[in-house]
Amino acid sequence: VIYHELMLRDPKGPLLSERFPRILEWLKRVHELPGVAEVCDLQVATRFYFSNDKMSLEDVNKRYNDFKLPWMPSLEELAAKRRSDGLPEHYLEPLP
Repeated sequence: VIYHELMLRDPKGPLLSERFPRILEWLKRVHELPGVAEVCDLQVATRFYFSNDKMSLEDVNKRYNDFKLPWMPSLEELAAKRRSDGLPEHYLEPLP
């Protein structure tokens, strides 16, 4: 999501999946490693990278949903993980 939005030039399209599918396969394998999935919150990362755009949380969530790959966790799964980790609800709110 972050790479697609911030680093690819227009027109963006499905460049990685069409021209570089092995990169996506590698990313999926990395994310499936036990330690990575336990500490990587893709929604929080997306929120951080778009914080300079002053995007609302709803816009960040829409962007995540629009560009996430099928193997990436849903927003609901990420929220459940944060709750199970004991993180507060305001965890995704921007810092003042």
